[in-house]
Amino acid sequence: MPSTTAEFFITSLSLIPTSILVQMSCGDILIRLQKTRREVLCGIFRTLFGSFPEFALATIALLRNDVLLAQTSLIGAFLSNCLLLLGICFLSGGIANEEMIYPVLIARAGSQLLVASLTGITLPTAFQLWKQEEASGNEATSRVAAFMLLIVFSCYVVFLYITHSNYTQRKPIFSSIQSLAVTSTVLAYPFIGEKNFNELLELRKRSLPQPHLRLGISIAVALMSSALYVVSSIFVVKSKKIPSETLGISKSFVGLVLLPLLLTVPEQVSCALSGKLKRVEWVIEEIISSCVRILFFILPVLVILGWGFGITDMTLFFDGFQVTILSLTVLLVNYLIQGNGTWFEGIILLCTYALFGTAAWNYPK
Repeated sequence: MPSTTAEFFITSLSLIPTSILVQMSCGDILIRLQKTRREVLCGIFRTLFGSFPEFALATIALLRNDVLLAQTSLIGAFLSNCLLLLGICFLSGGIANEEMIYPVLIARAGSQLLVASLTGITLPTAFQLWKQEEASGNEATSRVAAFMLLIVFSCYVVFLYITHSNYTQRKPIFSSIQSLAVTSTVLAYPFIGEKNFNELLELRKRSLPQPHLRLGISIAVALMSSALYVVSSIFVVKSKKIPSETLGISKSFVGLVLLPLLLTVPEQVSCALSGKLKRVEWVIEEIISSCVRILFFILPVLVILGWGFGITDMTLFFDGFQVTILSLTVLLVNYLIQGNGTWFEGIILLCTYALFGTAAWNYPK
């Protein structure tokens, strides 16, 4: 194999340990914030650093004027979260346990928000596909849609963590409180009473793992591993054409499947273990939160960055193939999240991911 091809795969594999270090150190910081009940800081921290690997890789690709890789890497991360990780969790948990029960409250709120995000993506795409040849305005439409997505995301965070922290609507049963104990507690607060909320906080605090590192060490590791990840991402983006030129792999496959697969190796193991331990509610909450950040925060920010740096090709316009698989994924996840899960649902998700991957492999280069 040519040295350039080896360089691509070596630098791509180097993303795995650096992403593990980033997630481990940031996870320790997040645990400390949760244990001290600093829910507002916890929400802000998760918003800014919860999807750092995806954001860093896509930003570097954008700054190197590789819009295709920036877009496909984000869509690929979304597909990997919704189909691969959730499928692994359902499959492993369904084999170890006949059925997994989880509270659908938080998952439904996030998954419905994902459906709303499709408006901001399909509208610029439809505008581009059906406009007249001499017409213009797709860039302006995408930028307005990007600002709207950011406004919705900002209001979503403010509503959950600041303005309605005392909002009481209805009380869940105590078993739901127990099952939610390891998730981000404040997300459930608008739907429960203050007494149940305090019980949920205590249960969550007792069930949280202990941090592996001291706070100062966690911050230092997070900074250093983030820098190493950025360096590795630069080399990956530089050698992005190698698989297509030497191995005949579609560029869409590299962004939609190959890189997201490498980035989610730690999560794949974690989802398999969480499924066996019946912690499917934690997996769903993390997956939905990550997908919301990708579509409502990272993607609009990249559109605005492209506007600022004069990269006009960075818009919310995706080709019909990407919009189709994105829409089908959102609809499938919304349909399958019903409050219980079995191994058969995991098979459905994994086979769908394999089908999309096969289509990306054969997509025109």
